[in-house]
Amino acid sequence: MYEHDSGKPAHEQSSPPPRAEGGRAGQPVDFSRLVRILVGGKKLLLVALGVGLALGYVVPKFLMPRTWTSRAVLVYEGVVVRSESGEESINADPRELRTMVDSVKIPANLRKVQKQLGLDGPLDLFARRVDVTYDLESNLVEILGSGESPDEAVELANTMVNVFLEHRKTVDRDRLQGTVDNIEKNLRAAEQSSKDARDRYDAFRQQKGISDLTAERQQSIQSTADLQAKADIAAARAKELEARIKALEGTGAPRNAPTAPAETVTAADREELARLKSELEAARTRYTDEHPTVQALKVRVRGLESKVAAAPTGSSGTSLARLRQERDAAVEQERALRGQVTEARNTLSRFSNAEGEATDLLAAVEVAEARVKGLRQDLGRAEAKARTPSTGFRIESRAGRPDNPERSTVRIAVAFAIPVVLFLSVLGWLFWKNLGNLKVCTPAEVAYWGRGPVIGATTWPRESDALNDLIAEMDDFMVDASGRTLVVPATDREIDLVKAIAERFSQEEWQPDKVFITSVEVLPPPITVGDGVSAPPPSSSTALAQAAPTALARETDEAFSLKAEPWTGPDGGPALRRASRRADRVLVVVRASETSAVELAAVPGRLGREAGIGYLVVGLEDSFTRLPDRAGSVASFWRTFRDRA
Repeated sequence: MYEHDSGKPAHEQSSPPPRAEGGRAGQPVDFSRLVRILVGGKKLLLVALGVGLALGYVVPKFLMPRTWTSRAVLVYEGVVVRSESGEESINADPRELRTMVDSVKIPANLRKVQKQLGLDGPLDLFARRVDVTYDLESNLVEILGSGESPDEAVELANTMVNVFLEHRKTVDRDRLQGTVDNIEKNLRAAEQSSKDARDRYDAFRQQKGISDLTAERQQSIQSTADLQAKADIAAARAKELEARIKALEGTGAPRNAPTAPAETVTAADREELARLKSELEAARTRYTDEHPTVQALKVRVRGLESKVAAAPTGSSGTSLARLRQERDAAVEQERALRGQVTEARNTLSRFSNAEGEATDLLAAVEVAEARVKGLRQDLGRAEAKARTPSTGFRIESRAGRPDNPERSTVRIAVAFAIPVVLFLSVLGWLFWKNLGNLKVCTPAEVAYWGRGPVIGATTWPRESDALNDLIAEMDDFMVDASGRTLVVPATDREIDLVKAIAERFSQEEWQPDKVFITSVEVLPPPITVGDGVSAPPPSSSTALAQAAPTALARETDEAFSLKAEPWTGPDGGPALRRASRRADRVLVVVRASETSAVELAAVPGRLGREAGIGYLVVGLEDSFTRLPDRAGSVASFWRTFRDRA
């Protein structure tokens, strides 16, 4: 056993747990393996690239449908709007244009187009075949239709235009119908208001006994003037007759003596009498007998009747008594006419008093009737417009047959994607074929996944002499190494190799320039209890009792011999960990191309230590022999644990 200055055995001394030195060495996948895969599969990759290029040309050109696009152009001219004052104007607000453009592809329109074209399928996919663009400065709207043929694109674009314009007509018709309904509502209210105003005016006239205020007032003025004139005429005739009577009485003429020739009754007098009788009958149908007009006509009729009745037949004169009768009749006529004038003036005064109130009532009637008249005119215009609604658009140009299909980025992407995907698929298959099993093949990969240095790599046991070459190459580090090295298989596949390697290590004299006395502590193999169950080796005291005697040689420096011991116990567990921790270092034998990265990553856990673990790669393939056979800090591995502590 090895003795330290403290006098205690090495395995019993208290020391900090070993730790890995430096960063993680190696590579998860050696670059040379990737190059090897690419070189080995270059023919297959070239074939895949060639086939991909051919498919990238054939599939987009002949198998993928080409897209043709046809466009129709509309000009937005605005819609006619009506203000509250009744004035109409053209509204071409850009916001209205945006709203209308957004309504082109509403689901209702798209379904109508699908139905007219006899197409099926999801509406959202069909909507992608229609596109709409617009320019606010020029008010131009483009409706684009896409299809797998030129005719299909033209039909789709024109059908979309027709459906959209029909939709706009429906919207405008509904708007105009709303205007018609509103005008009708206002008209009904205005007619009711006019009726109420007329009823108030008629009630006022009935209360005041007025049929037509203006006409009756004018007639009253004219009647008053006529009665006044007639009264004056009657007064003048009465005076004339009175003068004649006095003249006859002054001459002493007998009472029945003939006088001056009597007034001649002409045909005109009889016609006037007939006319006045007709007017009297007409007036009685409109007025009462007490009405001034009726009274005046009655007086005039009586006067003419007296004149016609008094005219003698075949006599040219009249008696004095007759003159007195005519005078009395004239006086009576004047009195009646004066009374009628008074009544006419009273009526005229009553008209003047009621004229202000009647004017207000009549004005209300006229305003209401004017509003009714205006609304009826508006209703007629609105109904006429509702029968011919406007779309607000003018077709600048219908969709025409396109000359060339659209340049499709999808087709270009497919043309490039097919060879790339096929090439990458073959490349991935090659990588998976070679790397999918996660087997490590090079020293760099072993160092990375095992988290420890690789002290050497060899083609042994495939080449029997390769192990001797490997041992010979290690003299640069191992000549100064000392302590106990535990050789452990990475998996059960390396168990036989571990013994041969440990034996070959022990045959080499690594320290020829130093005089030393060997102190060997033998680690007995685990004791088999039964059924393949192993027990840990005897205790340290038992091992010491069975060990060979210790010889101590002292020179200027103390040295220990290098001892390699194979591990033939269980693949894991306390026995392996204890043996691993007691050793100065652990050398793990890894068979290249057969050990997986997962198995290597589990090695530090199996051994129960992180530092002092190194790897020896055996069975290296010939193609990797030109690569570096070492990886990581090899020098730190060969230093004994005591030296590191």
